[in-house]
Amino acid sequence: MKKSKSSGAVFVFGSYNADIVSYVRMFPKHGQTVTADSTKILSGGKGANQAIACRRLCSDTHFFVKVGNDEFGSKAEEILKNNDFAGLYLNRSHSRKTGTASIISSLKDRDNMIAIDLGANCTVTPEEIDAVEGVIRQSAVVLTQLENNLDAISQVIQLGSESGCKTILNPAPYHPKAKQLLCWANIVTPNETEASSLSGIEVVDIESATSAAQAIRDMGAKVVIITLGSNGCLLHTHEGTTHYPAYPCHVTDTSGAGDSFNGALAASLAANQPIEEAVNFANAFAACATEKLGASNMPTLDEVNTKLASMTRNIK
Repeated sequence: MKKSKSSGAVFVFGSYNADIVSYVRMFPKHGQTVTADSTKILSGGKGANQAIACRRLCSDTHFFVKVGNDEFGSKAEEILKNNDFAGLYLNRSHSRKTGTASIISSLKDRDNMIAIDLGANCTVTPEEIDAVEGVIRQSAVVLTQLENNLDAISQVIQLGSESGCKTILNPAPYHPKAKQLLCWANIVTPNETEASSLSGIEVVDIESATSAAQAIRDMGAKVVIITLGSNGCLLHTHEGTTHYPAYPCHVTDTSGAGDSFNGALAASLAANQPIEEAVNFANAFAACATEKLGASNMPTLDEVNTKLASMTRNIK
């Protein structure tokens, strides 16, 4: 990813969760208890994952987050400070604990089952956002997800849109009220499940993904990018649809793949890359991320460039 002289800042508004990950050989059936091979407590949360991914590529990355006044919150502050963000705006809740995610990771299925307690993430106040209004207005890109209270998300994305920022909405985890935010989003980045819920069209292949993307654009989004897991991703604009096949990779952990894609996309757009190049880069970055253990364990630029150079793209 080449940066131009006019590269801008990225403001990530989002969540932090302590991920409690149990690795099992296969998912349990209903009512069944299985023994985990191991359990780890890792840094997570869609906002933190995306911010860390973006920071790997963009030194001018700013991250707003809210945690509890507890041990997980103190650990979050330590971890996030070590990522050397241009700006870290960490707030504390005295009424709710730091968010947690209970994750079962299946070695057989190469997939995850996740239950989230968002905790302090859902206590962001208007005054806390007002305190970083100047940072938002000066950013080139504003990136947010749905792991915070929706009124706060709405305030941030509207402020970004009104300030002329490129706004990216990752509608995950899905919430019906996400439809109300589409008019403020330059780019919407659902996965298959979220795209199906947003559009009412079940995404099962490239054709249905294209139909779903058009339906989401009809609802107000300007650009729709649907991430398709092992099938890569799909870019849909007023100019048409492009499918980007997935880069080959040796999958270790898919838990941070979507987040890595969004963080890399934001960094690329802040560096003034055309949307087509930004999507291709993010696609390769996400492939590299699945080869690492842990949702926030992001690849380096050198690793991604090696992945990009490893094959000749055949974009359909």
